[in-house]
Amino acid sequence: MRRIGEGGTWILFGLVVAAALSTFLPWHDPELPGSLQLTVLEGGGTMKTARAVRPLCEYLSQQLRRSVVPKVVTASELQEELAKARLFLLPASLLADSSRFTILARAKGPGLDAAYDRPYLLFPRGKRWFEMERPRLILGDSWSWMGGKGAKEYLAAHGHTLEAGFSVVDAGHNVYDHEEAICAVVHGAYDLAVVRESDLRLAIEEGIIDPRRFGFGPAGPAGGGIVLAAAPSLSLSAQRSLRSAALNLDTFRFDNKHLPAALALSGLALVGIEGFVPDHPFPNLRP
Repeated sequence: MRRIGEGGTWILFGLVVAAALSTFLPWHDPELPGSLQLTVLEGGGTMKTARAVRPLCEYLSQQLRRSVVPKVVTASELQEELAKARLFLLPASLLADSSRFTILARAKGPGLDAAYDRPYLLFPRGKRWFEMERPRLILGDSWSWMGGKGAKEYLAAHGHTLEAGFSVVDAGHNVYDHEEAICAVVHGAYDLAVVRESDLRLAIEEGIIDPRRFGFGPAGPAGGGIVLAAAPSLSLSAQRSLRSAALNLDTFRFDNKHLPAALALSGLALVGIEGFVPDHPFPNLRP
C-alpha cells in the first residue's frame, strides 16, 4: 500500500478544513436550510401574541419541513422588519404601500364566514353624532384597515373629516381586538367608535354592548384585515407550501387526529383569528 507523502497529507487536511468551513458559509440556496421568521405585530402584549402564534409556527414548520419561528415586533420596529423579513402575519394596510408583498391567505375574524370585516360605527342612542359640532372619535386601532381609513369616506359624507371634523381622534392599542374602543364609548369617554364588525358582534353576544342603549351599523365596505404575506425573497415553492398549509387549517379543523392543526387554531383564537381563507379564487393556480 502506498503511503501518502507530506504534500498529500496537507492537501487532505486542506480538503477537510474546507468541507468544515462550507457549513458556515452561504454557498447554498438561501431558501434551503435555516429558520424562517414569522413577523407579527404586537397586540395585547408581546408574550400573549408570541404564545398565540407559536403553535401556528410549529404547524407551518411541519408542513414546510423547515423551522418557522415567531418574532413579535412593536409598531416602531415594524418598518425595519418589513425591509428584511420574508414572512408576515400583519394587517393588510401595512403592506398596501408596496406591491412587492404577496398575500398568501387572509385571516378569518371570529364568527364570520368570510375574512373581510366591515368597519362598524358604534354610538349612544339618542345622540345624533353627525349633528354635533366636534364629536369625540375613537378608532379600533391605528394600524389596521379599521383604523379610520376604512370609514373615512363615510365619516366625511356625514360632515366630519378625520383631519378636522372631530375634537378628539384616538385609537385603541390592540390591532387584534377592538374591545378597548368599544368600552370607551360604552362608558361615555367618546361619542362614537369605528371598530371591526366581528369585534362588535362579539361584544353584543358577551353583553358588553346593550343594543337598547347603543346604535351601530356599517360605516364602509368590507376589506383589509390580517393577512399571511410573503416577501419576494421567499421562494415560490415555499410560498405555495405556506399558502396550502394555511388554507388547510380549516380542513384539519374537523380531523381530531391532526393535533398540530388543532393547536394552531387554538392559539390563533387568542388573537381573534379563526383560520384562513383564500385571497383569490382558485388559490392553487397561483404561483
